[in-house]
Amino acid sequence: MTSGQSPLASLAILSSKEILALEAAGFSTAAALLTHFPKRYEDRRQFDAFPSLPTGKPVCLHGGVIDASTKGFGKTRFYEAIIMDGSGGVFGSGKITCRWFNMPFMSKVIAAGQQVIAYGKVKEQAGRLIIDHPEIEVVSDEGEETIHLNRIVPIYRNISGINQRRLRESIHNLLQNAQDASLTASSGLLSEHSGRAPHVEILTRYNPGSSRVRLIVRDAGTGFAPHILQRAFEPYVTTKSRGTGLGLAVVKKIADEHGARIELSNVLSQAAKDSQEVTQNGDKLKPKTVGAQVSLSFPVV
Repeated sequence: MTSGQSPLASLAILSSKEILALEAAGFSTAAALLTHFPKRYEDRRQFDAFPSLPTGKPVCLHGGVIDASTKGFGKTRFYEAIIMDGSGGVFGSGKITCRWFNMPFMSKVIAAGQQVIAYGKVKEQAGRLIIDHPEIEVVSDEGEETIHLNRIVPIYRNISGINQRRLRESIHNLLQNAQDASLTASSGLLSEHSGRAPHVEILTRYNPGSSRVRLIVRDAGTGFAPHILQRAFEPYVTTKSRGTGLGLAVVKKIADEHGARIELSNVLSQAAKDSQEVTQNGDKLKPKTVGAQVSLSFPVV
């Protein structure tokens, strides 16, 4: 049986090379691995300037891809993308070359004309400034509010088959729904609610039998009404006066596209569930709803 304190070496899902790499990064137990989420934050309100010299530490750059192609020398093949900052950069200034070795799938991810964010350490080689194997994310500069730009953005450890942008959208939406529900409960508008202080609880679990990681977001709100619980993933179904009813529908679509599972349920009062009290008719009292729960599970590859 695997517990949170089980050493990584006891997890059958990890190869010996993966265990060594994770331990070198500071992860020694199952709990440490599952709770390191997100791994860092980027301040995307202002990006680093494109450097003119190699950098001693990673930089976070925002620019446009002006050229991208597969190249190589000898038997070595790599995918290369040239990124330029928004200032134009005459005489070659303001350009960074990004390279990925033995990653042919990058040709399907990065293409000329895209706006991207690249993160990595800059080195100089043959008169060019280069970042090898940068973390990179395709973004857009749409005028509407976005969770990917103009704010402090969480950067999550990759889950196989789910890109950074869509993972962030899914988790942000779940957390936002939980926060809204908790604030509604604390406003006193619904007197029948338990009146618990608003809070959002986040849990992670690993099931070795199914090799899946589960993320659970639980709030202290009013829960889902029965008619909403049955139709929550349908577009335009919402109880919010200013809601669009598209949030959970989008999350469900993203989950389905990546082999994930999403489930909704109400959180019931444990005291009420354990109670033996009955009504005047002899029926057992129904447990009281004290919040809502959304769980998202991902396969571990």
